[in-house]
Amino acid sequence: MSDTFWVIPDVSTIRTPLIIMREVASELTRRTEGLLRGHVTSNRPRFAKSQLVLRLSIIVPALDNYEIAVATYSQPMEIYPGQLVSEILETNYVISSEEELVSGLKDLLAEPKVQKVIASLLSQSKTAGEEP
Repeated sequence: MSDTFWVIPDVSTIRTPLIIMREVASELTRRTEGLLRGHVTSNRPRFAKSQLVLRLSIIVPALDNYEIAVATYSQPMEIYPGQLVSEILETNYVISSEEELVSGLKDLLAEPKVQKVIASLLSQSKTAGEEP
């Protein structure tokens, strides 16, 4: 029997939220020369079995791997629409496309309050190993 039941779509051009958030995390690590590490985790909450939750965090190796969440993206299995949440800013955005996710992350990371947190972590990281 040569019939096929599955039609497999071409997904080679899709940039998923996971890929985008990993790119953002890698950029932070690279631009701070590893003083701050971007980190992305994914999980499926028990209460929403059809949701995937991606969490973008900053890890500070010099401060015993202190970690702070910067953004969380909750998505359905269809990827969009989803919710981009920032605990730092206490904001919530509805995201309908890849372009909106990229724009939302750029806006969120450029916010003065987020920049202040990054500056604080970076300065503390640079001085953590210094002797008084």
